[in-house]
Amino acid sequence: MKHNKQVELLSMMMIPQNKWTYFHNNDVFISDNLDDNIKEDSISECLKNSPLDSISHPFKIKFSIAILCLGGSIEIRSNMNEYKLGCNDIVIIPAGTIGQYRNISNDCKIITIAFSSDFLNTNTSPHKTILNHNLIFKLPIISLNNYEIDEFINIYSNIKKEIKNTDMVYKDEIIFNYINIFQYHYYRLLIKYGVFNRKENKNRKNIIFDQFMQLLEEFHCKERKIGFYADKLCLTAKYLSQVIHEVSDRHAREWIRDFVILEAKALLKSKQYTVQQVSDMLNFANQSFFGVYFKNAVGCSPLTYQNKP
Repeated sequence: MKHNKQVELLSMMMIPQNKWTYFHNNDVFISDNLDDNIKEDSISECLKNSPLDSISHPFKIKFSIAILCLGGSIEIRSNMNEYKLGCNDIVIIPAGTIGQYRNISNDCKIITIAFSSDFLNTNTSPHKTILNHNLIFKLPIISLNNYEIDEFINIYSNIKKEIKNTDMVYKDEIIFNYINIFQYHYYRLLIKYGVFNRKENKNRKNIIFDQFMQLLEEFHCKERKIGFYADKLCLTAKYLSQVIHEVSDRHAREWIRDFVILEAKALLKSKQYTVQQVSDMLNFANQSFFGVYFKNAVGCSPLTYQNKP
């Protein structure tokens, strides 16, 4: 019997509204506890009681989220890996990530900005798109110096000011550009510290890469053959593989494998499904084939991974 369920999706509207949060339509959410009048444990309690923490199994966020820690610490799980942000650390977690908040210290000072993909779906540079897809599998936390901290805080303050502004003229455009500036400052640091190399390519090939990634996000639970995606794009499998490698420095089969394995890990760790059910949900011919595929990528069997603490 086939199972069609996937990892549970978390939308921005599932984030609770309270005195620390501000929303702009259904596209942007910001929150901070920088006000000296707010008790130290208030934002911690807010986060601990939010859907980000209360869901006991992995979820896939439908929005990107930037976290800037200015004091204390916060632990997060992203794509089944554990990360800890300390004082003056920043990270941007892209849409499509599977994860949750873990531990938040009572003295944590934090700025959070969440924004939907649809809100920033225009004028997106090819390099930014590639970075976002890479961040799904490699989440770099950057430690900031005082100058960089001031830059990010100033941009955030402008976003907050504009969200609270009652003047609606060009409101979307102003918020859009501030968030883009915030992102590009972060991406510049990724390149500065050598996390990812900057690589520009011809526009046509970037379009193909974007189309491939969109198809992969939609069909990776059902299709693992490069030929399927090539047919969808009216290309040969060989040419598609060449383009993907040229644009992203990774092979198409590696992108496919990583998406499939990430989904498998989340489903296994949810403890809601047996290995056989996960195998069916990911459209493997049988549990044995799934076991070999998983072990080749992860180094252990699905059952062993599921039972790891």
